[in-house]
Amino acid sequence: ALVIIGAGLSAGMAYLILVIANIMRERGRGLTTAFTGTPREAGMIFGILGLVLVIGITSLSAGLWQVIFGRPNRLLSMTVLVTGLVMVGLTVFFWFQG
Repeated sequence: ALVIIGAGLSAGMAYLILVIANIMRERGRGLTTAFTGTPREAGMIFGILGLVLVIGITSLSAGLWQVIFGRPNRLLSMTVLVTGLVMVGLTVFFWFQG
């Protein structure tokens, strides 16, 4: 279940991040959909989406480990999750510093 949930969540978030990045990049080119926020708001959006992506990657890696070795690896799960949370935390921190 972790592999399926993690793969789906990771793929969905990666796709969503690409779609939103394209919308932000194409701003002002006559499209009906345009991002009108500030760079700080864009950073917060990507920070939240990045957090969900990290949760998906954590689920996927923990699930693959469990499928291969037959037991969960808590250290792997916590390492990936803490690393992702630190990255997202830094994004939010710099967002408030702006």
